[in-house]
Amino acid sequence: MDVDSSQARMAAYMRDHQDKVIGRWTELVVASLRGRSSAAEVRRELDDLYLLVVRAMSGADEQAAGELTAVLTELSGSRARNGFTPARRRSGCSRSRTRSTS
Repeated sequence: MDVDSSQARMAAYMRDHQDKVIGRWTELVVASLRGRSSAAEVRRELDDLYLLVVRAMSGADEQAAGELTAVLTELSGSRARNGFTPARRRSGCSRSRTRSTS
């Protein structure tokens, strides 16, 4: 199986299930942040991240990976300035990998 075609299929799946995945991801992140960010704020951040991940995975946009890195760096810095610990700063990203959405 070709890695590029697998990534393209996964990107298509992610596009098709975006609302469900981001909804659950938002719930997990909000719970882990214990009231330090609103659900709407977290949802906006995750929407941006998710779209960049899908763009990078689809292979159609060569700049998406760099943009994703920049957005993650900015998000981490913003959270650090707001007093989040390193573990809490990572929670928005690592939570997406801890549980599958079925």
